[in-house]
Amino acid sequence: MENSITQDQINTLPPECAQCAEETINWLFQELKSIFLGWRAAFETETDYLSAKKTWLRVLAREKITRPQLENGLCEAEKSLDKFLPSVGLFVYWCKAYDYHALGLPNEAELYQRYKTFLGYARFNRDEFQYRSKVEFHLSVYHTRPEANAVVHNHSIHCAGLSILEKPIPAIHYMVAVSGTDHIPCVPYATFGSHELASYVATGIKESKAILLAHHGLITCGENLDKALWLAQEVEVLASWYLKLLSTGLEIPLLSKEQMQVVLGKFHTYGLRIEES
Repeated sequence: MENSITQDQINTLPPECAQCAEETINWLFQELKSIFLGWRAAFETETDYLSAKKTWLRVLAREKITRPQLENGLCEAEKSLDKFLPSVGLFVYWCKAYDYHALGLPNEAELYQRYKTFLGYARFNRDEFQYRSKVEFHLSVYHTRPEANAVVHNHSIHCAGLSILEKPIPAIHYMVAVSGTDHIPCVPYATFGSHELASYVATGIKESKAILLAHHGLITCGENLDKALWLAQEVEVLASWYLKLLSTGLEIPLLSKEQMQVVLGKFHTYGLRIEES
């Protein structure tokens, strides 16, 4: 079996990969081998290995997978707990699962580099940036709420406490309406940095500008960082009240949906006033 990719296979690639098909597939397999340390188990011989590379190339070409999508796929591969090489079908799914470039957004690797660049400008040690696992759910917020220009995530004492109880904040006070709805949801638990968590965040943040993450903490978003921080502070106050009310063991009276709708109508012009630059 020849140790190279055929011209026919190269010709089937999308334009951005057509001139470097062999280099691209070799690069991809080197990256995969560094991630999946048990990769050798999939190949009994060198011929099997070369055949697999050609099969992957055909499938990637057929699916019109671009270089940015390959990078998306590798980002997802790094999150896998498996040590064995994935099937090409699973890898294609990873490539397409979060096609940020199609949405006009940077992918995780690019956003991570942007964070590091910013930290450099801010005179922090870029090599000490420890929060790459948070990138994906930040992107899910920006994708779900295009008007948002800032996201705040914290593990504040009272919000984290309620999240451990897996409790949303109901209409205990009219200020719950700062979230844009009549309650502040608590989305299900999922491991930090996972697709599952990003999916839960997207669902919750579509409903409310502030959400609790079960057994985790709080996320808020806003038109700018000041507004997102202000919202996080307001929700922490609400969470502290609710925890104290729960500790009484008494039935907690709530505002009705009708009452909250009136407040929500008035809250279109309520909140922190920040002039946009």
